[in-house]
Amino acid sequence: MVTIDENGYFELDVAMKATGGNSEKAIAMVAGEYFDCAVLKGAFLMKDSMQSGLILIFFNTANNYIPFIDSAILKTSMIYEQIDITSDWMTVLRELNTLKKDDNVVNIPEINDKIVSEIFKANLFPDVKSGNIHQLENDGKVILQRVLGNQQVSCNLSIEQVSSLAMSKESIPFEQPPSPEQTRKESEIENVMKNIEKQAEFVLEGNAVIAPVKGKFITNIQIGDEILLVISDKDQTSRNILTSLKAIDEDGIVSPLPGKIVQKINMPENKTIVLYALVDKGILVKLVEDSSLKIIDTSMRKTSTGEITIPLGIIIFIIVAIIAVVIFLLV
Repeated sequence: MVTIDENGYFELDVAMKATGGNSEKAIAMVAGEYFDCAVLKGAFLMKDSMQSGLILIFFNTANNYIPFIDSAILKTSMIYEQIDITSDWMTVLRELNTLKKDDNVVNIPEINDKIVSEIFKANLFPDVKSGNIHQLENDGKVILQRVLGNQQVSCNLSIEQVSSLAMSKESIPFEQPPSPEQTRKESEIENVMKNIEKQAEFVLEGNAVIAPVKGKFITNIQIGDEILLVISDKDQTSRNILTSLKAIDEDGIVSPLPGKIVQKINMPENKTIVLYALVDKGILVKLVEDSSLKIIDTSMRKTSTGEITIPLGIIIFIIVAIIAVVIFLLV
């Protein structure tokens, strides 16, 4: 039965998202009859230092990815000796969150990322799916020894089925995280944006003027092109600049402005293109547009007399064609 709890949590929406729109699986997930994930609960002891740790790794066994991992390591052996990893995963999660606040906690940079990397190298998914704890404990020891600097390690593991819906209710992400390559690309794009924006005194938001029939595909717009755009008047700074550019009237109606493209960034993940256009000295407009749009560039603009501005190349072609026709008729 599909329910909405007191917080307005719409379970079926989450289940549909988790199952890729498979309504049969989503309904079964809401009913507690379909589990697309498994959580590996582990306690380990580093024998050389007598430090101990607790780890939770969530495997999406339906699509072979790891949506979430968390761990805590203490300077003492307490975790390995006292924590019951056979308890349900939510109990272990609460214990883990408490341990992370302990005064004896040990910080090992990027330990979770390193463990995930080793898991994919070892391909633990088949054993997680089959619940092969013995093999997982053997592989777990090897992985932890590599990550923790070749210390001798003992570990105990327990596995439990769980659904993305149950994870979401505990505020645990269930979607596939970006790959390292994706994260690197996103970081590079952010740096490009920061570099271009810090060169301007003002960076405003806006939209390109769309021309579905005779427009130029936005994918064909290049740096140096001039397009028509409309600056958003969402805040007072934008309205003040629009006034100084004489692009807003007394009734608050905003007029299009020409802007020279100084940067173009493709965002293939969400099928958008980010354009930065210079409309005046020190004033940039950032436009985030769908990559399928056609927009107006200066070759399509009307002049102040209402005539169409025709590119010089076309004018020369017409003149040459007329001369050729005249010569042909005279001959």
